[in-house]
Amino acid sequence: MKNTRTRRKASSLEETFVAAWCTPSPLPQLSHPITELTTLSSALGIPPSNPDELAEILDALDPEHSGHATYEPFLSICALKLNARSDDAISEEVEKAYELFTKGGSGPITLGHLRRIARELKEDVSDELLRDMVNEGNGGAGVHKGVGLEEFRGVMVRAGVFN
Repeated sequence: MKNTRTRRKASSLEETFVAAWCTPSPLPQLSHPITELTTLSSALGIPPSNPDELAEILDALDPEHSGHATYEPFLSICALKLNARSDDAISEEVEKAYELFTKGGSGPITLGHLRRIARELKEDVSDELLRDMVNEGNGGAGVHKGVGLEEFRGVMVRAGVFN
């Protein structure tokens, strides 16, 4: 694809969805459909498992082999693959996301971690809201406790990010 936002490897699932969401529909003509589909799905953490699956996905996205794929079929295929992930794959993804918050530390996620993330994302978030986020994450145990890995997983499940 000519859209460079979709060519780079995403640093997170959310960034990939944002990039895909911002791509006009129909998607620009694929110059190398196999390479670009593999890159996009790999960035989402759901690459085709074998050449036959890749061929099936390409046929579903572009049945007329025109070199064009629309957003809706791509989103549907991604949703099916994301929902079919194993528990081990989801656990690994949760751990990676958790480490993004803790900068690779073992945790817990603290108020300071959330401030850093908000700053990096250039979001103006009040300390009150950040404290509420920590308390929501740890079931009201207090800001000083932070949010542990299993509590973080619970937040992600409630938010619909992970099963």
